[in-house]
Amino acid sequence: MKTRVISGAVIALLIVFTGYVGSYPLLAFLFICSVIAFYEMFRALGGLKEDRKISFPVAAGTAAVCVYYLCLGSAGNILKADRVFGYVLIVYVIALMLYGVIRFPAFDDKEVTGAVFSFIYIPYFISFAYRARMLTHGIYIFALIFISSWICDTSAYFAGRAFGRHKLAPQLSPKKTVEGSIGGIIGAAAGSFIAALILYLVHGENHMLLFTLAGAAGSMISQAGDLAASAIKRVRGIKDYGNVIPGHGGMMDRFDSVIFTAPVIYLICSLFMGID
Repeated sequence: MKTRVISGAVIALLIVFTGYVGSYPLLAFLFICSVIAFYEMFRALGGLKEDRKISFPVAAGTAAVCVYYLCLGSAGNILKADRVFGYVLIVYVIALMLYGVIRFPAFDDKEVTGAVFSFIYIPYFISFAYRARMLTHGIYIFALIFISSWICDTSAYFAGRAFGRHKLAPQLSPKKTVEGSIGGIIGAAAGSFIAALILYLVHGENHMLLFTLAGAAGSMISQAGDLAASAIKRVRGIKDYGNVIPGHGGMMDRFDSVIFTAPVIYLICSLFMGID
């Protein structure tokens, strides 16, 4: 437990620091998280053989993530970044298919499907945390992402310990309860309201209702993301995605809920706050 708390605190401090600074430090941190999580998911999906540490899909995927994040940091606006993502994805898929042709008949289709899924599901979704930070009042929206995921997770844990009676998804995560889930939603909504209150006191803009509702919605999405990642682990017969974070497992085990929450919070806030 001590190791888990210490490593969790270190990750949280990195998030707070890079989120506060924003710009390239945040982009670099998210890039590192994305590459590690991409590798973990690709391996979990069976795209990487046990006797191999790297393969062409992994190397090409890392290069694709690098190009996308570099372009994201210099794109100037989100539309250009989305076009870049589309271009990178097209080139990546073509390269993977050509790789399959060259390797045939030793070619394994999991190398392509796993690589493409992992690339979209992880680096692209996580990049919305950076996009959110670059919005007007982005530091508050960025905080909302982690309030909706990590504060939700912490609140759900304590609520489940205190009041948990009914299992939420016993086959996927036996320890999660309905009461814990509700506690997580309440905790995230309360944390989001506090963030909105600070925004109001500092900048005079009232988004308390929007932030509270977004936090509640984001917490439900974050729990879905957690369960979705757990479902993949159950199907693949693994306990953790990796061991890069002591006490937590892999990067995917720590960021599974954030992956879902980041694009949802970004879309809600950019739409209803009328900012870009």
